[in-house]
Amino acid sequence: STLLSVNLASLNVSVTYSFRVAIDNFLGGSDAGIATVLIQDDSFPLVSIVGANTQYTDPSRELALFAEDAAGCRAGQGSIILRSWEETTGAIPNLVSGSRRPQTLLLDAYVLNASQTYTFSYTAVNQNNKNTSATVD
Repeated sequence: STLLSVNLASLNVSVTYSFRVAIDNFLGGSDAGIATVLIQDDSFPLVSIVGANTQYTDPSRELALFAEDAAGCRAGQGSIILRSWEETTGAIPNLVSGSRRPQTLLLDAYVLNASQTYTFSYTAVNQNNKNTSATVD
């Protein structure tokens, strides 16, 4: 087995790198895949939406979207002081969630229109006033 090591000092923050990994075995079989890595500034909050980047629902059903967040990887980043959701296409200008948990967006049935695409953005801000957002359609 061969170990690939990359000096992080030679990689840039906020840049996505792709590495091709190829494997050959002693029987002559082989396979390959791509490993994608994003170098992230560890002083910013970590934010993600649970589930697929595009989610589908029926207008007659309640919509529930879930976000996860953390203050940051670097020691001493403190805590998240602000969490918010918004609908970025402008279709729902005064977005109000039915959930008391700020990481959960809960919309009642019939708030959304059929055959319309909505984009929801979740933002977390840490005590150093650094923010990160994630979106879902």
